[in-house]
Amino acid sequence: MLYFYEGGSRRQEVLFDFLKTYKGTVQSDAYAPYRKLETDQYHNITRIACLQHVKRKFLEQDKEPDARKIVEMINQLYQKEHEHRTGYQGWTIKDNLAHRKQYAPPILRKIKKKLLSLQAKPDLLPKSQMAEAINYTLSQWKAIEDIFTKGEYYLDNNLVERYNRYISLSRRNSLFFGSHKGAERGVILYSLACSCRMHGINTFEYIADVINKAAKLPPNTDRKIYRDLLPDKWKENRSRIGKDRKSTRLNSSHTAISYAVFCLKKKRGGGGGGGGG
Repeated sequence: MLYFYEGGSRRQEVLFDFLKTYKGTVQSDAYAPYRKLETDQYHNITRIACLQHVKRKFLEQDKEPDARKIVEMINQLYQKEHEHRTGYQGWTIKDNLAHRKQYAPPILRKIKKKLLSLQAKPDLLPKSQMAEAINYTLSQWKAIEDIFTKGEYYLDNNLVERYNRYISLSRRNSLFFGSHKGAERGVILYSLACSCRMHGINTFEYIADVINKAAKLPPNTDRKIYRDLLPDKWKENRSRIGKDRKSTRLNSSHTAISYAVFCLKKKRGGGGGGGGG
């Protein structure tokens, strides 16, 4: 999990600068700057849609039978997807892709046909909530279809949104970072704390262990060693990188830093808040 901060700005230039050397996939809602990632200018990036953002547009109209029908069809995609889970009982990414190629196309065709029929209704008001939901969905149809072109893609970005709630909670508790430099340091702590949570790691234990290990590493240590200390690699490399895993004693400065992150995890930290990525 990585958060970044650039002067408190959400300008699209911040996003594009951050992704200028990136090659891969971005999953997002249809916020206008994200849509630009679908253009030829970013040919190394594939943007895929978030089905939950699509579904939400119709859930907001739960009294409309047509909206409920669209939600039911989107739920069919989730029901088929949840029949298997990659990494369990020998189910592989390759198996998942084959499964998706079988179940997704007919359901997607039904959804699109329904959307087009609703869009063609003469009594559909152009600025109505239903018209907005239909146009939102159809305008990014390729990005929706592209979700099912790989076996490892998620159907939505709910995982990221759940972790973003910790940022919002901290912002309500502590209001401000106090300075841009404070925010830059803060997003590092947010990144580490949320990554620990994602990987089931005790944040206090992680920070204590990493500070002690880093203190013993020589100045010319290969960056790969530091890479192995990040949360996603830490568990498997913990015993290998120079420290008895049972030792948790810290000097006073180490304790202060670790305690700050512990408070961050518990959402009691002072001076945390403001702009994550």
